[in-house]
Amino acid sequence: MMKKRETKVVYYSTYNEDFDGFSYEEKKIDGRYEYERRSGIGKLLSAFLYRVLATPFAFLYTRLVTKDRVIGGKGLPKRGCYFLYLNHTQPIADALSPGAIAFPKRASVVISPKNLDMPILGKALPYLGGIPLPNDRSSLRGFREAINSSAERSEAIAIYPEGHLWPFCTEIRPFNSACFTYPVRLGAPVYTATRVYKKRRRGYRCLIYIDGPFIASESLNANDAREELCLLVRKTMKMRAALSDYCGVRYVKKDAQESEDRVPISEEQK
Repeated sequence: MMKKRETKVVYYSTYNEDFDGFSYEEKKIDGRYEYERRSGIGKLLSAFLYRVLATPFAFLYTRLVTKDRVIGGKGLPKRGCYFLYLNHTQPIADALSPGAIAFPKRASVVISPKNLDMPILGKALPYLGGIPLPNDRSSLRGFREAINSSAERSEAIAIYPEGHLWPFCTEIRPFNSACFTYPVRLGAPVYTATRVYKKRRRGYRCLIYIDGPFIASESLNANDAREELCLLVRKTMKMRAALSDYCGVRYVKKDAQESEDRVPISEEQK
């Protein structure tokens, strides 16, 4: 008889932890960082890396490894820029799936600065559409211009609002309305792509549900419009995530675990 697979348990203190297994040092993104790599030779290199190497690999990986099935993808716009919000639960597929979902449109992905320190791949990320979050006020202008340039090129701009990688997490973690600054500022539509884990006879497969468009109300001020989008996106992603019936990893808050450890054992439990 085949031994039943035990669910891995991971204990966390806050939602600001990464469980990606990497120990890369976060790269400093300041005013000297070159965000735009798509001019001259950089443009040719970017096109080659993205279309010839990254795109075929993205399709192969998401079809053969995570076995993604995109539901509702035909509703994504073929023209113009849009923002795509995804839950962050796969170390490799999350870097690849925006490009596969948005194809034939090109996708840019807002990434953590520490990804730039990955061996080999880190140096290629800016040419593949990776836009690192600024960690210095002097780099805010460059980040803003990179987002604007992607929008002008009618790309899909992918954002992982949870901010931290929790493999196989089937819940939507908290995120704030600051993630929706640019859709509101640019008046661009927002879509969600929620990864759901479904049981198979052996292992799992992923369904990615596309929902939207969500458009900020023009009658609201910028702050209220961000809040409205944040609530709509979070509600939609939570509804989809609840469809998961495969649990590869169970996440337990450390305080809750300590409370369980302190519960006295009754006579019946002895």
